[in-house]
Amino acid sequence: FNVPNTLFFVDGYDAVNNIVIEIDEEHHRYQKKQDKFREKKIVKQLNCRFIRLSLDEYTNSSTPRKCIRKLHNPE
Repeated sequence: FNVPNTLFFVDGYDAVNNIVIEIDEEHHRYQKKQDKFREKKIVKQLNCRFIRLSLDEYTNSSTPRKCIRKLHNPE
């Protein structure tokens, strides 16, 4: 999903609930500062909730439950 009025792309966007989902693949380990900056810009642009999942969380069969927990208990 291309975030409107930016050059940012995200892994998933739920327009009904206004939630961005980002999956931290291997390359994210080396760009944490840039990712935080990008996340803040996206949240400001969309006025959305932002969920970040590790690759393990994404590939784990319990991921839907983890997403729901993160929605109800944001960090």
